[in-house]
Amino acid sequence: MALHFDPGNALFYGEMGFVANKFHEWDEAIRLYPKVIDLDDTEDQHSTASAWRGIGFALIEKGQLAEAEKAFCESLTFEQGNELALEELMFIENLRRGSGKISETSITRENAPFAEE
Repeated sequence: MALHFDPGNALFYGEMGFVANKFHEWDEAIRLYPKVIDLDDTEDQHSTASAWRGIGFALIEKGQLAEAEKAFCESLTFEQGNELALEELMFIENLRRGSGKISETSITRENAPFAEE
């Protein structure tokens, strides 16, 4: 059985971004997630919000905290009050205060930025 994908499907790029983050391919995730944002035509924009969280996660791992903070804030414009985004913003603040460590982050299917909530 051959795997075929629709290059116009936002979900495909979201899942590929998730896999890239899972395997610590931060730059690849940052490259893939904007395609989700461009292609998301759903009314609720959940995929767009999730993609911004995926970008934010990768940027935290790269140590780019200001850019990560912007990504999580952008995700909140699509899903106000999203717990994952709010927790990551608190994590960024803790990193800035020196009370958090990037190595403490662990991406799993349950807490992944693109996982279904």
